[in-house]
Amino acid sequence: MDDLSSSEIYQFADARTIPDPIFPYTENLNGIPIVIDNGSFQCRVGWATQDEPCLQFRNCYAKHRKDRGKKMPATTELLVGNDISNLEAVRFQLKTAHDENVVSHYQAQELLLNYSFSHLGITDSSGIQHPIVMTEPLLNPQHCRALMSELLFECYNVPCAAYCVDGLANYYHNQEASSSSGLQDGLLVHIGHHTTHVIPILDGGADVAKSRRIKVGGHSLAKFLCRWLQLQYPHQASNITLSRAELAEDEQELERLSELCSAMSEFRQYQPEYQHALEEAGVATIEDLHKKIAAMQIKICKTRAKMAQEPVEEEGRLSPGPGGAGLPEDAEEAEEVLEAMQREWTSLHERRAARRSKRQEMAKRRTAASQERMRLISQLAKREKKDDHFGRRDEDWDVYKAINKEGGGSDSEDELERLQELTATLRQHRPHFLAEGGTQPLTEAQRNQILLTTEMIRTGEVLFQPSLVGLGQGGLADTIAYVLGLFSPADQQRLVDHVVVTGGLATMPGLVDRVRHELRAIRPFMSAFSVRAAQELIQRRMRISVEFQEELALWSSPEHCSSSGLTVQLPFAAAPATAAVDPAVQRERRREAARRLVLINARKREEKVAVNSN
Repeated sequence: MDDLSSSEIYQFADARTIPDPIFPYTENLNGIPIVIDNGSFQCRVGWATQDEPCLQFRNCYAKHRKDRGKKMPATTELLVGNDISNLEAVRFQLKTAHDENVVSHYQAQELLLNYSFSHLGITDSSGIQHPIVMTEPLLNPQHCRALMSELLFECYNVPCAAYCVDGLANYYHNQEASSSSGLQDGLLVHIGHHTTHVIPILDGGADVAKSRRIKVGGHSLAKFLCRWLQLQYPHQASNITLSRAELAEDEQELERLSELCSAMSEFRQYQPEYQHALEEAGVATIEDLHKKIAAMQIKICKTRAKMAQEPVEEEGRLSPGPGGAGLPEDAEEAEEVLEAMQREWTSLHERRAARRSKRQEMAKRRTAASQERMRLISQLAKREKKDDHFGRRDEDWDVYKAINKEGGGSDSEDELERLQELTATLRQHRPHFLAEGGTQPLTEAQRNQILLTTEMIRTGEVLFQPSLVGLGQGGLADTIAYVLGLFSPADQQRLVDHVVVTGGLATMPGLVDRVRHELRAIRPFMSAFSVRAAQELIQRRMRISVEFQEELALWSSPEHCSSSGLTVQLPFAAAPATAAVDPAVQRERRREAARRLVLINARKREEKVAVNSN
């Protein structure tokens, strides 16, 4: 642990949430669609004309814990998203509207929508007079979509609503060749919070019938890492929490980085002045300037040390010179003194280790040292009790030391003090020697370190081997190979020519390279393919393209829902899980089911009568 540099040691970063402000509502926002990225991990809400979402919060809420000694008010205060300062304190009270990636708790969804609309500054009591664009999972069940539409139309009185899959929308904005007819041919790998989807896209649309879903996502990786570290470091189990296993974003750090990017863009304007300043300093690059400054600082420190030198000898010890405390000024003599100190330190350390080992051997039964001690004691006990003058000879003291449990020696205070002095001097001038000996005491910070070695690779491997978390499913590479096997060789080449990895985990280091490596093993020898990560995530782009104004006019409205069954016309929208059925056909099916039920009941009654008659 001592070999780790300070750049390789990180502290646990606790996510610091800042309560969301209430944005002002202006007249120029009238009729602007509201985009809601309703993810199972985070919810992002903003206006369609903005590049960044106004609200970005954890998609959950919690209630205050009830105090039995106090009377609760009539209305219990709810904490939503960023209003929860410490998630771990209310971990078991958190509630969400999602069951994995599907919305199933619509009472919770209503609370989250109330929070979103109120912080956007909408205070109209008649409803939300804005179109709604909301994301949903791939192949969202028709029942869940109908309940969400009922919530939007009946509770909020929205004029129209549209649904889209966030992965497909991200794929559309990242496709290389913009096409108004639909999506570019390719393969979409969307890694979400709970699930991962592999979606083939051909002829301008997603082939959902041949898409596949894996029950592994970012939550699986964070939970696996948390539990693994808790088992490895049980004394630190309370400090290793699920929130710390997740990525903690520091809003101040993100703001500082954005300001740094803008400053770097402005700095390019003053590049000639920058080069002129380097030439005046006599260096070519900024690295040479740093080296020159460091050399000057070392020279200043040496000069100050010479000025502060005190050439006095105290109790026969050498005065502190430039080499350090207790060392002569000459470099060769200082090296000889350090070698002598090193040999003395080794000798003291070996003697102490030998005495410690002998004491341990004496304490154990059936060891050679313990048996020799018992033999000498038994021989002394067999002798007659007359005066044999034991102790007058020097050899008798060796027998006493042999039968003593302390092993015939103890650590003196002078020896311990000398060893501490040598350790302090060698730690300053020969730190590598003490590191090899391994005798440096651990500090409080070192005792509380958690080493990440294979965990950095093992955690990401869960995506490719779900068996690590107990799931009997194929990994990401196996799923991609299976999906490609459903198409002809020509279509397979069209798919692998444009493979895009989207989702929150798309930025994980090494993920795209691993997908590229697995795809190279799947494809024929020397075949061409392309794998890349999405450059701009949907949560960072809320603007609705002007190309879809005609499609947006065909959004689902209350009348459209009752007639066509929620058909969404956006090119990156998901098709309904079940197609709309004509009302006459539905009535005929109900009558047929009723006739079958009557026949089944009549047959059961006949069988019952036959049994009773027998």
